Amino acid sequence: MFQYLDRIEPDQRWTLIPGVLTFSKNINEGGAWGVASGYGVLFLIITALIIPFVVVMAYSCKEKNAPLWALGMLAGGAAGNLYDRIFVAEFLNYRGEYVRGVRDFVDLGWWPVFNVADIAIVAGVAVYMVWSFWFAPSVKGNNEGCASGAQSGAAASATSACGDNSNAN
Repeated sequence: MFQYLDRIEPDQRWTLIPGVLTFSKNINEGGAWGVASGYGVLFLIITALIIPFVVVMAYSCKEKNAPLWALGMLAGGAAGNLYDRIFVAEFLNYRGEYVRGVRDFVDLGWWPVFNVADIAIVAGVAVYMVWSFWFAPSVKGNNEGCASGAQSGAAASATSACGDNSNAN
């Protein structure tokens, strides 16, 4: 797909389904919807830290009904955007500077331009949040079986949804 996007000029659009789906060439230097544009290095570092956290969270989860595939979508989408930030998207911006960013190309017309990795991140987070709030077993006692070792408050909260209800006695 990117071989076709490389042929599109930055201001040009390729309409796949008229009025519904258009591909355009955009490089996003910032976060979602271009927020904090110019802080690409910060997003690169945050993404590089999120991926191992999500992988540890998935491996530490003992709940057999947990949608671990949703965490896989989150990690995969983050890895895709990380790959873009490191290896691919270097371009000359409007200031004449070479910068790196994420290739965004899906243009619905009524929503900011995004990419497939963004879809995976949003869907993965949404599915895991819905499961953890409505379908995860309630956690009673400690949650040592859900994550190894000492946890920070955020890690304990995030992994407690995995629901290891056994007490280590």
